Amino acid sequence: MLPDVRRQLTAESELEVADWEDPTLLARNRLGSHAPLRCYERVVQALEVAPGDAARPTANVLPLTPAKWQFLYVPNVELAPTPSARHGGFDTAAEGGGLRWGTIDVPLSWEMAGFGKPVYTNFMYPFDPHLSTPADEWDTCPRVPAAHNSVGCYQVAFALPAAWEGKRVLLHLGGVESACHVWLDGVPIGYSTDSRLPAEFELTRALLAGKLGGSQADGRAASAWERSRTLSVRVYRFCAGSYLEDQDHWWLSGIHRHCFVYCKPASCAILDYSVSTHIAARDDDDGGALAAPAATGAARVRVDVSLHGPSTPDGVSVRYALHGPFLLGKLQPRAGAPPVAAGEAAMLPARGGGGGVYEPTDWRAHSMLATECAHAHVECEVPQPALWNAEAPHLYRLVLALHAPAQPGRRGAAQPGGAGGALLDVEACWVGLREMRVRGPRLLLNGAPLTVRGVNRHEHDAARGKAVPRSSMLADVRLMKQLNFNAVRTAHYPNAPEWYELCDAYGLYVLDEANIETHGFFVKSDEGFLAKRRAWAGAFVARGARMVLRDRNHACVVIWSLGNEAGRGPTLQLLYDCLKALDPTRPVQYESCGALRYTDIICPMYPSVAKLRSMGSAEGQCVAYSANGRRYPSPAERPSRIGARPVVMCEYQHAMGNSNGNFDHFWKVVHSTPGVHGGFIWDWCDQGLEMRPPGLPAGELGGAAGSNGGGRARAGSSAWGYGGDFGEAFHDSQFNINGLVWPDRTPHPACFEVKYAQQPVHLALADWRWTVDGGHVDGGSAAGARVSAGATALAQSVRASLPGGGGGGGGAREPALLGGGVLLVENRFDFAPLSALRCSVRLLVRGACAHESAPARLEAHARAREPLRVACAVPLRKLPLELLDALGPHAPPTAFHLDVRFALADDAPWAAAGHEVAAWQVALPLPPLPIGPAAAAAAGAPGAAGAAEAGTPPKTLRTPTVSPLTISTGALAHDVRVRNAGGVEFGFDVRTGALTSVRDARGVERLQQGTGGIAFNFWRAPTDNDQGGVEFMRRWSWVLPTGIGLGVNLLPRLPYWLVAAVDWAGGRCGLPSIGTNVSFRTIWRAEGWDRLEQRCAHGARIEHVPDGCVVVRVSSVLVDRASGAERVHCELSTHVSPTGHAWLSARADVRTPLPSVPRVGLRVAVRRPYGAQCSWLGRGPHENYDDRCAGAHIGVHSMSADAMHSPYIVPSENGLRVGVEWLAMRDDSGDGVLFTAVPQMKVSVSAFTPEQLHAATHDHELVPDDFWTVCLDHRHMGVGGDDSWSRTVYEQYRVPAGRYEWAMGVRPLARGEDADVAAQNAILDAPALVRRMATGIATAEPTATAS
Repeated sequence: MLPDVRRQLTAESELEVADWEDPTLLARNRLGSHAPLRCYERVVQALEVAPGDAARPTANVLPLTPAKWQFLYVPNVELAPTPSARHGGFDTAAEGGGLRWGTIDVPLSWEMAGFGKPVYTNFMYPFDPHLSTPADEWDTCPRVPAAHNSVGCYQVAFALPAAWEGKRVLLHLGGVESACHVWLDGVPIGYSTDSRLPAEFELTRALLAGKLGGSQADGRAASAWERSRTLSVRVYRFCAGSYLEDQDHWWLSGIHRHCFVYCKPASCAILDYSVSTHIAARDDDDGGALAAPAATGAARVRVDVSLHGPSTPDGVSVRYALHGPFLLGKLQPRAGAPPVAAGEAAMLPARGGGGGVYEPTDWRAHSMLATECAHAHVECEVPQPALWNAEAPHLYRLVLALHAPAQPGRRGAAQPGGAGGALLDVEACWVGLREMRVRGPRLLLNGAPLTVRGVNRHEHDAARGKAVPRSSMLADVRLMKQLNFNAVRTAHYPNAPEWYELCDAYGLYVLDEANIETHGFFVKSDEGFLAKRRAWAGAFVARGARMVLRDRNHACVVIWSLGNEAGRGPTLQLLYDCLKALDPTRPVQYESCGALRYTDIICPMYPSVAKLRSMGSAEGQCVAYSANGRRYPSPAERPSRIGARPVVMCEYQHAMGNSNGNFDHFWKVVHSTPGVHGGFIWDWCDQGLEMRPPGLPAGELGGAAGSNGGGRARAGSSAWGYGGDFGEAFHDSQFNINGLVWPDRTPHPACFEVKYAQQPVHLALADWRWTVDGGHVDGGSAAGARVSAGATALAQSVRASLPGGGGGGGGAREPALLGGGVLLVENRFDFAPLSALRCSVRLLVRGACAHESAPARLEAHARAREPLRVACAVPLRKLPLELLDALGPHAPPTAFHLDVRFALADDAPWAAAGHEVAAWQVALPLPPLPIGPAAAAAAGAPGAAGAAEAGTPPKTLRTPTVSPLTISTGALAHDVRVRNAGGVEFGFDVRTGALTSVRDARGVERLQQGTGGIAFNFWRAPTDNDQGGVEFMRRWSWVLPTGIGLGVNLLPRLPYWLVAAVDWAGGRCGLPSIGTNVSFRTIWRAEGWDRLEQRCAHGARIEHVPDGCVVVRVSSVLVDRASGAERVHCELSTHVSPTGHAWLSARADVRTPLPSVPRVGLRVAVRRPYGAQCSWLGRGPHENYDDRCAGAHIGVHSMSADAMHSPYIVPSENGLRVGVEWLAMRDDSGDGVLFTAVPQMKVSVSAFTPEQLHAATHDHELVPDDFWTVCLDHRHMGVGGDDSWSRTVYEQYRVPAGRYEWAMGVRPLARGEDADVAAQNAILDAPALVRRMATGIATAEPTATAS
């Protein structure tokens, strides 16, 4: 037991300040940290659990949660009551001052029950954003204003089992935010700080002190273990330790993890134990890829056991047994199986002297050494170990049994593990045999380089705050594995113990981070302010050491972190030394020290792709660069002193809203740069909290109705709140809505890009050849074909692979296109072979499957390559021959693709068989086909009639005979209608030249009337990244350092040309850019891109042209409505074809000095019924953008228009699909409208206009229109995502000033009509200008960007 971890004051009467205000008072009577104890009664009980199982209750553990506790919320700490022995705790009958006792669920953050307000800040301290504490008080009494410090008073009654009498009884509080005092029956027990680690107290003495009192019905005196006991806990929302917990998440309060009481034998018991492993593995000394998995020798396991008792326990023995290996879902514990290693430990004297007193800056002060009476040390060897890694997380079960000395002449009950004295205590844990090492720039696990596919994860539950249920943790683990993550950073504090158990069993590497962050001292221009103050050193060391002492037995923990954004200072160097002394088996990292000595890993935040690439060398690691608002590394050790270290980005790719553009660029660097091992995305989950509508009965919540928000979601949407939604005075708005998944763990579209870039299989097309064959084709599979590399043998080889061998059967063989080639398959797993996956190959022609192989297995081992030979055959009648003939080498990139997919062959614990682990799409070269009807007939192909007789109509229809178009005037003078002989009609507004109406032969309208028709479109609702810049800091400018505050207010007000000029001049002098810190949204709105207005000098001109079309032409200028400045000169020519198709030929001359405009395209409103089904040929099915489309494959995709909307919590531009050749929108009957494009377009379909999205603050507040807003873009700026506070869209994904030219077609679709056939015919029948665009003759490239 630790009497008082603080300066020399030991009694409350000596305190000059309240406990919760004293930064040196870390705890009173709190026990040292230790490995989780299970308190098994028997050895067999410890062996009945399987990996990943929840902890099972034993007779030695009394759970206190989950349960309802009595609760009193006090808004001001000075009004909080104190338990007393007279009342046996809090006086729950006392009322007054508006205070009333109720109940609350435990665990739960009390704000989620309606008590007080949740507060979100990125880095400001909500209780003292000014950091107003005088300089001479930081070491004694930093400001924690009482008026802002609420208190939660908890109370629960319990009774101990009679069997516990005579044993040590201990209380475990799993997590309390931020500090607490504890009483038992009104008697003070202790005090604790640190919101993210357990607080344990011994209750034995208090229980014995209250032994008298109470009686039973039979008149016997009630023992201390049979009477009801009352546990009282007073929790403070803030304390001095809160200055170390400024961690970019919700400031919430209360008991948020599980609590229980447990007992241990009083004579001697296992107090703590640590496990370390060493693997005799061959390292990959040259740093290259291994040709085979590293050879593995024996594994050594070392166990140190700390015992507790009244004296040195002579004759007591510790017996150990190591059982296994086990693998979740495959190798399970088997009753009666012998251990792989077993033995008995020798007893050694106490290392800590059985009562030593240590300074708080010594890690031993926070361990169990002060109460240790003896310890045992054992080592064993596993000759053929099954090693632990994230791909095959083999575990062993270590069981420790403590036996009393054998009594001569006394026969005790036989105990598992051998004969001897009585069994006193049993503990057990899962052990993974693995070893972490840093060798130069390489991070090695079991001797092999480790790839870190990681994500940062806050503990967050939308309904319970920081009280995360195990079911939610399990969902996170499974989803992370499904998305190809293999690592997680516990940002920015140790997580609940259940999390590590799941990561052990399912296979996730954990970067375990100490509960330390002082980001808010940025306002003092020194995040390391507290790290430089000796009085705070004990708190730093306690938080790091207690984490290691609790978590060091977990195989999943591969790296320790000193904390996050706590600056630099001698205390962090001290903490590094403590952690290395406590656990020398793992590397330690820390981002804020740059390249100083106290990090084993260079772990930057938000580097650019170029900077990341340079960091593979020691020199590159020490070159300063700007990121995340500061200079890296600053300062740095000289490269020659330390050398290159591994690089793991502790944060990269800020997933805020519609984000994560450029993601695949980072992974190209990871795979090509030795020493760069990966990183952790920021972050996992949107930290939205449930918003309850006004008037919700408080009921079980116990708080004021509706006190935590007032959201009411529309159908299909969820009401999740962020900073400012709960009436809090200080907040950072939506900056915590930056996860890859929504609060309910539904993946954002960006997840599929992440999954693709991180997938463990890579493909490259090594060779591909086509030929045409007249052999028999019956649609059979070509699975497993092995084709000759020679072109002359290709046809024969493919024919031989088809059913029947292609040699028999009657009748002429139908002409077919045969393809074959070689794909190089690279296994990017670090340890696992590809044998657990099944590979399937499909040939896609215009996005539709034309040939599919049966699944096959590959055997490539980790980091190796294997050739995959592919063969396919497609009848010529299934090919778009006419389109290929018309466009030749300029056929769209949707023509021919190979889809290669790798799926689980069998069920895995985290996904069912068939789950897609990796998918690649390879564009194939165009085949040299005998194109055209005559050539096909000469090759023996059946004609159209023959095909019809065979039941398969030609894929591409012939152009029908057409009749002249008629022009008429509508009801209004400006309404002109053009109608073909079949009755298809197009309407125009001659004032603007806009196409306003599309009607089928029955006169049914497709476009929404009264919306202006098809018009130019250059605006988008800004994404969070578009809004990211210094503007976000304006809310805090009043507390920022003077220079920064001035810049935050001034920069956004400067004209862009001036900012650009300053950047240009600064670049010549080697200074960092400041212009990129002004957001796109600001510079767009300054130029009026959100308020463009069309002005036409003349109305539209209508004329007939020689090819039979009617052309409507108009020229216009788009101007800033506020200033009148011209922004875009536009020309639009609409060609109405006699075949019933309208082509809009568009030109836009964009004139701006800005680096990019939002988009260049057209916009139209389509009637609501035609959103029942949307299908398109292009990339999908999920949302994608030019800088986030690698994982969106080309195909024919289909979903409802509603499903195309991405409901980001803060509405913004969303739902785009790129690389689209055509878009079909249909109603329930199948009627619809078809949009086609030359070249390909980018489309979105939404129930909300960009203006609605921009104006809304929450998705659930959006009210759908009665039409669909369809955006048909020629160019659209990427979304960026390297960070969310500067302009991170790469140049190649921007839309600069220049002249753009494209064409878009529209026509009605009839039910049953094939959209792809209609789109092909639209191109075949397109006017000459459009055809020239399609064949690349007429091109329009943007001019150089003005600057």
